[in-house]
Amino acid sequence: MPLADFHRSDPFTLGIELELQVVNPPGYDLSQDASTLIADVQHELTVGRSQT
Repeated sequence: MPLADFHRSDPFTLGIELELQVVNPPGYDLSQDASTLIADVQHELTVGRSQT
């Protein structure tokens, strides 16, 4: 099987992802309260690039 023709690609981009887990004390078991937490802090959430 012949190889496909090589074509230069656009420059790559780099993304960063942050994953958080909601846990319950005292045993720090995973919680199912993420929806409640998001609703409680909704007014503080922003989307987009930080302007620092």
